[in-house]
Amino acid sequence: MYQKLILLELNKHAIIKKKVELTFRTKYLCLEGDYLNYLKKKFQNIIHDKYTLMLIPNKTGSTRYFVLSKIIIPILLLLFIFISSGIFFLYKSYVKLKSANIILKQNTELYIASLSSLKNKTAENGLEINKYKDNELTIKNKLEELLDLESKINNIINNKSSNIPISRGEMSSPLYLNVINTNEGITRLNDLLVNMNTFVLKQRKIPSILPCGGKITSYFGNRVNPYGYSSEFHHGLDIANSSGTEICSAADGIVTRADSYEGYGNVVIINHGNGYETFYGHNSRFNVKVGDFVKRGSIIAFMGSTGRSTGPHSHFEVRLNGSPVNPLNLVKGGL
Repeated sequence: MYQKLILLELNKHAIIKKKVELTFRTKYLCLEGDYLNYLKKKFQNIIHDKYTLMLIPNKTGSTRYFVLSKIIIPILLLLFIFISSGIFFLYKSYVKLKSANIILKQNTELYIASLSSLKNKTAENGLEINKYKDNELTIKNKLEELLDLESKINNIINNKSSNIPISRGEMSSPLYLNVINTNEGITRLNDLLVNMNTFVLKQRKIPSILPCGGKITSYFGNRVNPYGYSSEFHHGLDIANSSGTEICSAADGIVTRADSYEGYGNVVIINHGNGYETFYGHNSRFNVKVGDFVKRGSIIAFMGSTGRSTGPHSHFEVRLNGSPVNPLNLVKGGL
């Protein structure tokens, strides 16, 4: 009996709850429908509401009427704002592009000026190298004559032979007469030989040999950038060979740098004096350290592909008074 009563009560509560839910949903749907109808009427009013624009002439002519829908005005306003913004950004981009173009033009002019200056310095250094070559050839010839004359004079002084053939030109030479008659001549000859020895030592400090064997893949001067299609000025020679190839000093000098340096990778820099300096780039490892004195032909490093490199090679660069010169001009005229 009690269980039946409890079930009846529960069913009664469930029915009441469903009625409440149905009532709420009905009211909500009614409210939602009313709101949608309100929005629909509002939108229709906006569409149907219109503005009349009258254009009245000053004297003659008929008055013109333009009827505009109320919704067109905000659309035109948004369109005006959008177009104005586009024009503003286009103008701003144009100004930036124009400024960048001016800067690029200035940089190009500076590059052309620096390239012209570098060419002038290269030409001046070329004249100086040619002067060295001419002096070298003249002094070589003089040295051969002096060595022959020294041998004859030593034989006369030591009484090793009394019948040594000497030409009339040699006998009338002031140097020969001074050597025969006075000790001053011998002193002068010794001084001259010392000066010649000094000259030879000085010549050994001029980079006149290539640092390694191999194929020259890039020469001194303008070339296409190996990483792109732009042009660049190459300050030395690129000599390709297998990794580990011995790199030798091109002349006597003192090592001033042996470490990693920018695009050169592992580089050895040698100061030879008289304004000459050589660079050996892209090495795999070093065989010298800073402060070492090296002779021409001494092994200073081993070929690699460190730094800005596309494969195993040696970048050989010669500078005279701080300006790059063509190494082949020195190699062709070297001792």
